[in-house]
Amino acid sequence: MMRFGSMLLILNQTVIIHTSLNFKLVVFGLLFLIGFNDTCREKYFKKGNSIGFMLSYLLSNAIYAFLSVILMCDGTRLYSIVLIIDLIFTHEKISIPLMAVNVLAYGIPYKINIVPVLNRNILVIAVNYFLSFMVINIMRSLSIEKARANKLSEEFKIANEKLKEYSKKIEELTISEERTRIAQELHDSMGHSLIALNMNLEFAEQVIDLKPEKAKESIVKSHSISKDCIGILRKVVTVLKDDTTIESLHDQVLKLFQNFTDSEMYHFYFNMSDEIENEPQNIKSCIYVLIMESLTNGMKHGKADSFHIDIKNEQDTILVRIQNNGLGCPDIIKSNGLKGMEKRISDIKGIVRLYSEADPGFVVEARIPTGGTKA
Repeated sequence: MMRFGSMLLILNQTVIIHTSLNFKLVVFGLLFLIGFNDTCREKYFKKGNSIGFMLSYLLSNAIYAFLSVILMCDGTRLYSIVLIIDLIFTHEKISIPLMAVNVLAYGIPYKINIVPVLNRNILVIAVNYFLSFMVINIMRSLSIEKARANKLSEEFKIANEKLKEYSKKIEELTISEERTRIAQELHDSMGHSLIALNMNLEFAEQVIDLKPEKAKESIVKSHSISKDCIGILRKVVTVLKDDTTIESLHDQVLKLFQNFTDSEMYHFYFNMSDEIENEPQNIKSCIYVLIMESLTNGMKHGKADSFHIDIKNEQDTILVRIQNNGLGCPDIIKSNGLKGMEKRISDIKGIVRLYSEADPGFVVEARIPTGGTKA
């Protein structure tokens, strides 16, 4: 806009003041040439360090200097600002040679101008040029800072969008993990009780004609287990604690056995070192779930009716060994319950082994570091 405005001012000055047709033709020709040259420089020579830009810039300065000598006016003064803008705004680092050319193109017309009143000393020329240069350079700095601020704002906007995406993904992942945890808690808590309920009802059905009293006891036991199931379900749904609070691991395990002992179908042999009760809640909770899952799987899949459970300390490790007399299984296909059991043990830096020592017979063996170390 400034470039076009300066040319219009030069044309206007030429038309108003000069009557010579040849002079007007020369000025019109020079303006056409400088306009064409500037357009090519802006369009094709955008890089300030290219040879094309330098040659184009030198030509514009030469034409400007000549016009200033023969026609010093507001238009040429405005165009001098345009050339300084081209020099400063095009280069990331200002070219000293091109700046020297621009200084000469700016100063020489004042020293050799055909109009004596326009002659100025070198100091005045230098001060005027310096002030123009400084003002434009400040504008450039402000423009750079604005561009930088816009870039930072755009980067912040992009980062914010990515943060929203990550937040959404984390939320989805959290929901998925929570659903998995709920499913695991329900499986671990309800699975054993439902197996016990089923076993007691089957026993009642088998002995109802021969031993009605035993059948009645088994039905009463089933009713008690069903009530426990409802309580467990409410607890899991409303609380969903990471670790079940276990005051006495020994008593909790014995309570597991009570769900089956009344049916006279199952036999349990249990041995636990007293110091295990001093372990943190996460350790005892993990051992409890391990035993519960092992009993459930042994009864359901292995058709076992006898279980030996040993829990003892070996240096800095708790050894949990659960052996049953069920069907052997050389190729173990891990159910959700077994996978959940392994994950619980892994979360406290423990390991689990599942193997058959004999046929019949199946063993679940876990080694857990003492002290409740978590992953």
